[in-house]
Amino acid sequence: MLIYHFTDLKSALNIVHSKTFRAYSSNIYNGDSGLNSFPTLKGNFNYGQNFNKEGVILVFDWTGNIDKNASIYMYTDTMDRNTMYIQGAWRSFIPVNADSKYLKAIKIIYDASVINELIEYPFYYHFIPNFFRNFKSKIYEKCKLEVDNQFIELFKDKNIHISVI
Repeated sequence: MLIYHFTDLKSALNIVHSKTFRAYSSNIYNGDSGLNSFPTLKGNFNYGQNFNKEGVILVFDWTGNIDKNASIYMYTDTMDRNTMYIQGAWRSFIPVNADSKYLKAIKIIYDASVINELIEYPFYYHFIPNFFRNFKSKIYEKCKLEVDNQFIELFKDKNIHISVI
């Protein structure tokens, strides 16, 4: 099952490169000691939720057990480590110490603002007058493609299994 974790680019790349998701808390009596994500990109989210980090969505594939009717009042000390708990449309949750063989990072979804942070323009780009928009646009598209290719290369390894600690 695909799940979607909202974060920032630096954190997403750190998760993928280290193959480790570090939970905000590893205390098993804390309701958030694990990986929070969404079970869908469409639906009735709890719009009152606050995100600490935004800009990219890290997409995971979970192949372990799934509890589709989990109570929102469960503590992680009562949860099975290798089960993902879907607590309504607003949260899917994988507890700390889940077996990494069940959780795989498969791609990063990002918006234009993230790309703009990563683009390395040629030194002359900012000296080109706006009159030459078409030329500047072609340079931008070429630079954007280079960034896109970096993400494609990152996920060529199909076995990016993630530990939740």
